[in-house]
Amino acid sequence: MDIVITRTRIAGTLLFYEYRALVPLDSLDVERRSLVRSIPLPRPAGSGRCVHIAQLIAPDFWFRLDMRARADLGRRITRVARRVEVMLVRACFPEVTSDLVQVVYRNAADPGDACWWIAIDDLTGAFERLQTLMPVLSAADLGLHDPARLAA
Repeated sequence: MDIVITRTRIAGTLLFYEYRALVPLDSLDVERRSLVRSIPLPRPAGSGRCVHIAQLIAPDFWFRLDMRARADLGRRITRVARRVEVMLVRACFPEVTSDLVQVVYRNAADPGDACWWIAIDDLTGAFERLQTLMPVLSAADLGLHDPARLAA
């Protein structure tokens, strides 16, 4: 499964950057595509649509829950997704050192916009498995054990 990792400078600011790990819509099967909300790919990745990691790892039944149950489980899904996202971002951008991907980072230098495409294991609906692994979750659990799976 392909994941796009981007670093985008926020226009009109000092050295503030947004780091994202997103799933290209084309990487999802047709059934999952019908359940998710897509957003445009970040500028360095070109054109196309993508989804957040949380929508990828969410179990199928989550999309059919009522709003209250969906919100309760959604918080747990988001916590796991943010951990996965920071692991993916760190694989490409070692300047990211926090445990969770923040919306905005201020860099000491101006590294410029960048985009990486990463091949990882298929994480569709993998929330339960990943949540169980949270205390010891590693890059290998995501399929990042092979450096050849990174492509700038």
